[in-house]
Amino acid sequence: MESLIDLSVVQKLKAVGADQDVSLPRIAVIGKQSSGKSSVVEMATGVALPRNSGLCTRCPMDVSTNPKPDIDWECEIKLLFKTDCDGKVMKSPITIPFKTLSKDQKDEMAESINTAQIALLNGSAEV
Repeated sequence: MESLIDLSVVQKLKAVGADQDVSLPRIAVIGKQSSGKSSVVEMATGVALPRNSGLCTRCPMDVSTNPKPDIDWECEIKLLFKTDCDGKVMKSPITIPFKTLSKDQKDEMAESINTAQIALLNGSAEV
């Protein structure tokens, strides 16, 4: 079945910051702590998220998937900064590549996401 929305177009629009001006399609998963939000995201996308007792997913997360089966699996983790060091909203958000995982590194995804969250919470692309 063909998708009504071309996901590559949505991804390109987000990459240039169009989501600041135009409402792009997305699904939000909202709930209390430990209510299964991460499990829903994992089941819907196949993206492994950090697991631990207590608070694991500490930042808003944007998960984009490519439904084309003929493309080799790859995971790109990027940090998106929308505010400056003083907490003021920036005119243009900054996206910084953090880590790219290949198919044979798939088991490192949850730990890499956790490390990226720590970097983001520290306001840096480095840990």
